[in-house]
Amino acid sequence: MLLHSSCQEISRNFDTLSVARPAEAPSLGTEGGLDKLNVTLNASSNKGNKSLSFTGVKRLEDFAEWAAAQSGKTIVLGGHSLWFRSFFQLYLPKAAEGELAAISKANKIQNCGAVGFTLQVGSAADGSPRYKIEPDSLRVIYLGFEAKKKKKS
Repeated sequence: MLLHSSCQEISRNFDTLSVARPAEAPSLGTEGGLDKLNVTLNASSNKGNKSLSFTGVKRLEDFAEWAAAQSGKTIVLGGHSLWFRSFFQLYLPKAAEGELAAISKANKIQNCGAVGFTLQVGSAADGSPRYKIEPDSLRVIYLGFEAKKKKKS
């Protein structure tokens, strides 16, 4: 399992800070049997706490670049709902049609929810990479998105 700093939560709240130092993995402890899962944590992409200059947008772009460079077809990413909503807002086309595209840009994924999509890679006229989520590839695998909360008046 790769720990990737680009996937850190977008928020600057104190509870979004890394619990591991750069190039180190957090201790999984023994509570709940995590020590028996036989999971190896690869901390080579863990840069520790996000810096003020490594903004949310830069982390989203960095992850898209990393994902596009992988040789495999499938990446399973665990993360934070605000990070995913921001990723959808950045990489789903603004004119994307369909209820699921609109919901994914406006709502967070439910806790423990799973959503699948295809990230496409292209090039701009100057040769720089461009990333786009194929709107028709967006699928709810489990639970889906939270309902929009009504503001109290």
